[in-house]
Amino acid sequence: MLLSYSLADLLAAPAGRFLTPDAACEQGVCVVIGNFDGVHRGHLALFHEATKRGLPVVAVTFDPHPREVLCSSAPPRLLSTEDRLQLLASAGARHILLIAFTREFAALETDVFVRSILCDRLRMRQLVIGHDFSLGKGRSGNGERLRELGASLGFAVTQVPCLLTEDGIPVSSTRIRDCLGTGDVEGAARLLGRAHSVRGTVVHGFRRGHGLGFPTANLDPTVPGMEAIGLALPGVYATRVVVPGPDGVLPPISLTTRPVGPLENGACVLPAVTSVGHNKTFGHNALSVETHIPNFSRELYDLPIELAFLHRLRDERKFSGIEELKAQIRRDTDEALRLAG
Repeated sequence: MLLSYSLADLLAAPAGRFLTPDAACEQGVCVVIGNFDGVHRGHLALFHEATKRGLPVVAVTFDPHPREVLCSSAPPRLLSTEDRLQLLASAGARHILLIAFTREFAALETDVFVRSILCDRLRMRQLVIGHDFSLGKGRSGNGERLRELGASLGFAVTQVPCLLTEDGIPVSSTRIRDCLGTGDVEGAARLLGRAHSVRGTVVHGFRRGHGLGFPTANLDPTVPGMEAIGLALPGVYATRVVVPGPDGVLPPISLTTRPVGPLENGACVLPAVTSVGHNKTFGHNALSVETHIPNFSRELYDLPIELAFLHRLRDERKFSGIEELKAQIRRDTDEALRLAG
């Protein structure tokens, strides 16, 4: 269940209201709190720990991201809010409390937030946080302070150590963005636990792909929720595309990389080749995202698709003519089918 509240709504709500009539939560819940940008392997470790507590799990998260409110600039999000919430539910959250993050909320004292919202209204009995977590005014609610509050308010705190990859690299949203920015989509996948993916609505392009014999499904990287596309280093990628079934609805985003094949409600996963770049051959400067799905003829305009980045094939480049471009697209397509098929 998704519960979305402003600070005023939170403080005005009577104690215990949020999770009724969920009888399973009446004796208390385990809260996992964070921004969860990317819902990566480090975040999943928190939910894995929470599910061992024997209580219903409640995820508490924020929108917009606190950095977007408190800082003059903030990095692009790895996921749209909708996709993040879907992944949190898949990770084990029985309920999700989405709090509208404002400067007023940032100024809230840690003790007030923990006592009035987490304890009184959510009936928190267990709290699971990450190794570097803090909350409240001046970020004073660190692990030590939260354990002190737990001793007086009757909840236990588990602080999960930093998760490291097999080669000793800390798992974090920042490192995932760094990988994507250098074209290392395989490295990003190791940190995420799945291929980096974006979801958006197919828009009309210049139809150059049709003229070349390689029609494309285009996504607009400038629309809200599509910021993660701009994280990828321009170039050509082997990808997998989830296309909706007859109802035009995508299945929920997955915590794992989907294999090629059919999904529920007629949706399916197809291998593809995707260009993220500026169409240098045609002198087009704006960033474009164009995906060619081999042996696929269905019109996808105005329908949602999901695009998962598996391998980076090459840099973008300017070609001397149309025939050279077409020959390279054929090679890219063959390689993408080999890697993503």
